[in-house]
Amino acid sequence: MRKVLVIGLFIGFCSYSSSAQELNFSQFFNIKQYYNPIDAASFEGTDAYLIYRNQWQGLPNPFTSSQFSASHGILKNGDPEEHLGGIGFEVHNFNSGPGNYNVLGASVSPAYNVFFNQSKSSKAVFGLKLGYEQRSIGINDLTWGNQYNPNIGFDASLDPNEPNFGENVSAITVGAGAGYYFNHKSNDEISHWSFHIKAAGLNLNKPEYNLSGVKTASEIFITSEIGLHYLIHEHYLIGTDILYLKQGDNELINPGLNLSYIINKNPSHNFAPTWVKVGASYRLDNAYMGLIGIGNGLYRIHFSYDLSSNSLSDASSNYNAYEISLGFRFIKKKHTESIKYNNNHNPRI
Repeated sequence: MRKVLVIGLFIGFCSYSSSAQELNFSQFFNIKQYYNPIDAASFEGTDAYLIYRNQWQGLPNPFTSSQFSASHGILKNGDPEEHLGGIGFEVHNFNSGPGNYNVLGASVSPAYNVFFNQSKSSKAVFGLKLGYEQRSIGINDLTWGNQYNPNIGFDASLDPNEPNFGENVSAITVGAGAGYYFNHKSNDEISHWSFHIKAAGLNLNKPEYNLSGVKTASEIFITSEIGLHYLIHEHYLIGTDILYLKQGDNELINPGLNLSYIINKNPSHNFAPTWVKVGASYRLDNAYMGLIGIGNGLYRIHFSYDLSSNSLSDASSNYNAYEISLGFRFIKKKHTESIKYNNNHNPRI
């Protein structure tokens, strides 16, 4: 019999049936390795990022997403100037609230750098991704059409009689990515400009899921990002980043603009901030986002808030979304002096 599901589960299934419910963060530049495996080779040392998103928090069961990623640079003879690549892993979780539709996954990503000049200011990066993902639904939290009693309405004592409905499914996923970076260390002696462009194809093996008795294959998930940053003054850095996602017939475009104030490139204390940042972005036909951040070469903290702009904005005017992210970078002390950008003023890279 036709299933009658709560709206939250319906939204989740719409995305799921069209190829899979993917994580969707406003701070996409802090979602390391999820959108592209080449992020594993972005830093010579060890870095770690944690991000949490709470959407429509005024609801009894808000939509929540979280991700943790970490990577370690691979160096030739321990020399940070000979950054061969990196190895990274990430863990992500998505919960769609009512119905307890849950996605839990993890992946590992090796990546390799190819430098084009002696100053190593220009490079290409290539990466692979191997992941495992599990999807589940709390069947006891759902209501079904054949549990409807015309005399009293929904009757939980009635057997839903849905023998083909699976509560847990899992699959292996495969992806690959590539990118190009110019002045990725934001060294103003090389140029006041820094630029990157990267793209990836995920779910290349088109994994199959069978959660509702019908097998569905995930569409290939295409991700791309362009970033351009300019040091307009020794204390001011302006940047723009554009994220593009496509999976099946679903597309997302997220342009953003940010301005960073560089407090001090060489602070006297490791925990003293070297930059503060404000930014704004727009997820087309979906939401407006504001952003603030603070950090240095060791840590970075960002907070963002979303205001819905789509057809759900009237119903969700009091239920918007926020994100909090925290990042750390570690490097051996003997390498600190040789890496000029240890207190890198560019919070995007």
